[in-house]
Amino acid sequence: MNSLKFTKEHIKWALGEKRLSSLFVCLSEERYGYDEVDGKWVWNGERYGSKMFSLYCNWIESVWGKNVNGDPVLRDEYRTNHLLNLSTDFQQANEKAIKLCKELKCLKGLYLTDKPIHQNPYTYRTKEELARAKAWENIRTEVLSLRRLKDKVKKHSFKIAELRDKRLFPSNYVGEVKQRSEFTLKVQFSINFANDWGGTTMTNLKDKDGNVFVYWGSAFVGSKGDEVKLIATIKEHKLYRGVKQTLINRPQTLERNNQKVDRFGNILESA
Repeated sequence: MNSLKFTKEHIKWALGEKRLSSLFVCLSEERYGYDEVDGKWVWNGERYGSKMFSLYCNWIESVWGKNVNGDPVLRDEYRTNHLLNLSTDFQQANEKAIKLCKELKCLKGLYLTDKPIHQNPYTYRTKEELARAKAWENIRTEVLSLRRLKDKVKKHSFKIAELRDKRLFPSNYVGEVKQRSEFTLKVQFSINFANDWGGTTMTNLKDKDGNVFVYWGSAFVGSKGDEVKLIATIKEHKLYRGVKQTLINRPQTLERNNQKVDRFGNILESA
């Protein structure tokens, strides 16, 4: 229970800092008593907190948040405080509240009802406060929407870049089918696929002109980002999702990142 001294100090501070929004009298939030019976909570018929009328205040607190760019911004939010228990009698509670607000010169901010009303003090707001809070809620919703849009664009930016590369550097078929040739390629990525026979790996590569090469098999060609020089047989020319791909078979890596390798793909020590 808050004291009269605390109530006066809080109201004076809120008035001095122009933080006080409104004061009101209402029944404290109603609670129900429960007993545990056979492992379950059962209402015992008791009600608490619904007989005492108390003085509450809505006041404004400045809190830091972030805008859509992540920059810190200051905004106002409403807080509700229980200040003082007044009386179990509605009229007496109102009279005490009026007397206190006259003493503290904040009577204009006191809102009273004509009859006892039970209401949750943490959600009670005047029309002006509701309108102001709604405005902030609209701003918050817009900021969250913009953040989601920004995250979505960022998340799919790699797809935009990939489409741009396809337009600027379209892939073409290389060489002739069944021809065995030497290529200098860069490993884009590798994906492992499991099957009933143990699995296989798909390796995607590109040459300096942006032509796409694909190898399906268990032989190690290189890791993502490696530049490899290899000998391979052109197995097939295939169009996949609008991209021309040159499928290769039986690759033999000669160099990886300008270092010679053995037939297992291990880098040879310099002589």
